[in-house]
Amino acid sequence: MKTASVEQIQRLDRRTIHEFGISGLELMERAGKAAIREIEKFCRDLRKRSVAVFAGKGNNGGDGFVIARLLSGRKINVTVYLLVPPSELRGDARTNYLRLKGVVVRLITGTADLEFAGKEVSKAGLIIDAISGTGFKGKFAGINAEAVKLINNSGRKVVSVDVPSGINCDTGVVDGPAVRADMTVTFELPKTGLLLYPGAEYAGKVVTTSIGIPETLIKEEKINVELIEERMVAECLPGRSSDCHKGTAGRVLAIAGSAGMTGAGLLACRSALRTGSGLVYWALPESLYVIPAIKIPEVISEPMPETSGALDRKARKEIFRIAEKADVCLIGPGLGQNRETGLLVKDIIAGLRIPAVIDADGLNLIAKDPGVLKKCRSSLILTPHPGEMSRLTRIPMKQIQVRRIEIARSFAQKYRVTLVLKGAHTVIAGKSGEVYINPTGNPGMATAGSGDVLSGIIASLVGQGLKPEPAAFCGVYLHGLSGDILSEKLGDRGMLAGDLIEKIPIAIKRVITKK
Repeated sequence: MKTASVEQIQRLDRRTIHEFGISGLELMERAGKAAIREIEKFCRDLRKRSVAVFAGKGNNGGDGFVIARLLSGRKINVTVYLLVPPSELRGDARTNYLRLKGVVVRLITGTADLEFAGKEVSKAGLIIDAISGTGFKGKFAGINAEAVKLINNSGRKVVSVDVPSGINCDTGVVDGPAVRADMTVTFELPKTGLLLYPGAEYAGKVVTTSIGIPETLIKEEKINVELIEERMVAECLPGRSSDCHKGTAGRVLAIAGSAGMTGAGLLACRSALRTGSGLVYWALPESLYVIPAIKIPEVISEPMPETSGALDRKARKEIFRIAEKADVCLIGPGLGQNRETGLLVKDIIAGLRIPAVIDADGLNLIAKDPGVLKKCRSSLILTPHPGEMSRLTRIPMKQIQVRRIEIARSFAQKYRVTLVLKGAHTVIAGKSGEVYINPTGNPGMATAGSGDVLSGIIASLVGQGLKPEPAAFCGVYLHGLSGDILSEKLGDRGMLAGDLIEKIPIAIKRVITKK
């Protein structure tokens, strides 16, 4: 599903009005009707409840007026709490305000009004938030800020119209008081800020409903940010022929591990196997050779020259020899920060002729000279968490978190790679400018080794024939879905990365059966 920026959705509205002759007033009416359809599903006993609508002065307030009028017409007790003087209302919002015949409107101008509203709202069954819309930036102050606090402290169910008031609709950033909704009804396309944290946390359940913007306009807009859906993953996952064998099911070469950090390699290799790889070769320091044989006998161990418990640059020739029989290379889990290992990683990136996934220490080892990425003659997928991304870009981690799409896309295009910027609702950026946002996963996955599992999944999918972008977004989706399946039994605390691996085949089966 495409997800729109504020600029894109505003342009779609304008073109709908000017090119198709659908007035702004009609679009507002449609938005109100569409919101009520979803509100009725959310509150099955709506007719037994009273409803409080908090409205601001813009078009979002206008949507709120439409909702209040239509609910009142259905014999539902509605009160509108207006946060600006009626004289400040303009355009379609003012027109719909003037249509509020028989609806109680209370003007909120100061503390006394808010205190009175608080007493009334405490008895309401539902609050509708229509204070500010998609164009909001900055932070609330004064009456608006106090109204938001009243809503959040009310203990009532809250539905936001289009976007929770107070969040940045492009970035999901919350700079001040913002409404915490149980559900957000957004129109035509989900807005990017509803999918990125912390905005996603404030939005609650996001429901997207159409107001009749022509499909031709949406296609012409060429929106290149997309929410990953299960059907997308199902369509991309490779099938398996009846006569396949281990040599045709995908061959992964993992370059991973150092003294004290073999666990990362174990997790990555196991997850590749659980994702369906037929063969996994593990190049690791020769002194650690017996560990895979004991812990994961399905992996083919490849002992390599080492220095101080880490891979030596002398391993280059042997690694390239093994790479000739592999379909994809995974570089990084548990490699450590040894200087010779760093030189080896740069040599491999520059000389590889098969796709590669670079994670963890692989990213840290190239952070001082990311220009080496441009020397690669094959496709690369990088999977940094925000700290690793900060080291790669020299951008403070705080800035990365508030500009995730922008920074991920810029890096992917600059270095011609596919970038997986990990975190809640992971962002995947392709070198063509396409961006994908992942909806799966949960807080229980914030555990050591979870990233190693992800890198193994993605590498396995590349080895099975997927191109970098679909391998990345499918891998991230399956990784999160595996965590969600595990969470159904364990909850969001106490997950182990190893437990996560065992749910990968179940996640794949769940997706494939819905093809």
